[in-house]
Amino acid sequence: MNKKNLTMSITDDLIQDDKDMKRRKNQSILAICGTGVVLFGILGFVSMILNVYRNQDLIADMISQSKLDDFYLVFCFIVTILILIPFLITMVIRLYVAANAIAQSREKKYHAKYLFFAGFLFILSIFDFVASFFSITNINQFSMVLASFIIDITSLVTIGLLIHSARILRNDAKEIGD
Repeated sequence: MNKKNLTMSITDDLIQDDKDMKRRKNQSILAICGTGVVLFGILGFVSMILNVYRNQDLIADMISQSKLDDFYLVFCFIVTILILIPFLITMVIRLYVAANAIAQSREKKYHAKYLFFAGFLFILSIFDFVASFFSITNINQFSMVLASFIIDITSLVTIGLLIHSARILRNDAKEIGD
């Protein structure tokens, strides 16, 4: 083997090692972000429960003043269902996105349309982020709003990284396939 062929062989090996390293890095990011998407959904549920607990005096006053007639109980039940249904739908979407992101990171079969749902979650996170600015009503709630703000930023970054890494891995897979 001559010197020129040896140099080209070493260069090709280094380029391939660099591509493999970037692919493994994106696979790790995708798996971690997929897990993070589910964890942020669980955190949202815990936050919702804590908000109900924090406002339990207000809720108790509303119930005691209503004289508990049948119409009011039905109304409370419907409102509770209307609050829980969107949360459950987003949780199912989060599980779907996470499962497919982790499958893609492990080079297993996945549904490519999960990126559409990840984009949907990204848009919802933007709305949550913007809503956190308008949710402050008094200075006593500042710590809660700050915590919500930090969580919303972290959720945005997590979903953004998930989408970015998934697209890079898809493009790399298409290049290898060609």
